[in-house]
Amino acid sequence: MAHDSLLANLYAMSGLRCRRFSASPFPRGKTSGTFWVVGLLILTTAWSHAITLTGANGRKVEFAGIKDATPKGITVQMEPEGKLLGVPWSKLDLKALETENALIFAGYQLALKGETTAIDLGTYAPEGMKHAKGQPNTPVAPTRRWQGWEDTDIAGVKYLLQLPLGKPRGILLIAKGADGNSFRYLMGHQKGSGDWGPFQNKYQLALLTYEYGYMEVTKDVTKMDPFGYADKGSGENILKAINKFAIELKKPELVDIPIAIYGADRVGAALSYSFVQWKPERVMAAVAVKGAFYEAKPTEASAKVPMLFVWGQYSNMPEIWQTEATASKLFADNAGMPLNWTSAREYRGRAGLNPLVEHFAREYLKEMIELRIPDEVPDPPKEEPKPEGADDGKGKGKGSDKEEKEEPAKVEQPPMKEIDRSNGYVGVIISGETRKIEDPNAPVAEGETFILNLDLSRMWRDFSQDKFDPPRPPPAP
Repeated sequence: MAHDSLLANLYAMSGLRCRRFSASPFPRGKTSGTFWVVGLLILTTAWSHAITLTGANGRKVEFAGIKDATPKGITVQMEPEGKLLGVPWSKLDLKALETENALIFAGYQLALKGETTAIDLGTYAPEGMKHAKGQPNTPVAPTRRWQGWEDTDIAGVKYLLQLPLGKPRGILLIAKGADGNSFRYLMGHQKGSGDWGPFQNKYQLALLTYEYGYMEVTKDVTKMDPFGYADKGSGENILKAINKFAIELKKPELVDIPIAIYGADRVGAALSYSFVQWKPERVMAAVAVKGAFYEAKPTEASAKVPMLFVWGQYSNMPEIWQTEATASKLFADNAGMPLNWTSAREYRGRAGLNPLVEHFAREYLKEMIELRIPDEVPDPPKEEPKPEGADDGKGKGKGSDKEEKEEPAKVEQPPMKEIDRSNGYVGVIISGETRKIEDPNAPVAEGETFILNLDLSRMWRDFSQDKFDPPRPPPAP
């Protein structure tokens, strides 16, 4: 359907006056014409990957693409090659939006603060894509390997980063798998979607992952791939990749913001554990799921980092891997330390990942991030421009012998929050029973584990007693 024809149908069906897009889909101030809006209606569309949203009147409409979220509303395309149109927030069912599309809803929350955020969903070509001649919003071929992901190479390993909406407050490192290709679990992930989307944007976390499975990897399962040991170079290269992204994306905050780590399976879990021991001051929380090779000895600093270890009651993988550096032995060997770590045994659990343990680990990590993530950094104050040649009262006006270049105002990064052990609980690993901690400064007894708070103790108890259920899959369309 041609663009003008589509607008005509919208006009006829909605009774709303529309104005074609020119310089901006949202008018500035009063205009001689009537400000157009796009009524949200049920439309039958021919394109795939359409984005369906509910209007304030309860009806639904499909958009080919959503470009951005502004303080006034969203900028959209009704069809793949159409012009940009504006839909005010008042025309959307915002309550429905929260469940329909977490990414756009996160953009709405930032819009309330006066921010304009790139959404780039559907067919709208995001920044970095080539465009057809005369069709500025029609993508031809992406210049990046994966849409929505930045990538860089460090020491033969490809690192991939997906920014959240708004200014990043933390980095979530996804280290999953045994073959060095963690990215394959995220390659279809768009902001606000998938397993990580809801709290990626809630806490404004940049997703970071890697792939090196095409390289020569360790074939002997009794030997850990060197990448699994952060202190043997992989940790330093991860930080180098983050710094490189910070420079290329002009996001200097990436250099200092804290890191949360989701580590799963043989290499991923080992990397998560070793990174916490290698650079505890940089990590706000971590999980290690169904792994082993936990060889580095905990320190006073690393013991303070909240961490979850998930293992199976009858898992024989450590025997196959021929390693004694398991989660259960790690806790037994360090029972005299007041660890902010939690040992979680899957009831009758055997080898391998499954939806139950992964859901439990993700939910637990989310709660740990909530307890530790620093407060948002306020924007630096804006200084009023001074007239050219004006004296600032310090003899530094233009032409003065004391003229100097002033440094921009710096905003100190808020620290990560400390764990208050007095809020903690103690879990008995065999029975799954829990109780309030009595002495927060004392280590727990062997066979028991520390849990950070009441909510997590309930989650841990249900998981240990086989009462924790993963969410049901969405109904078939």
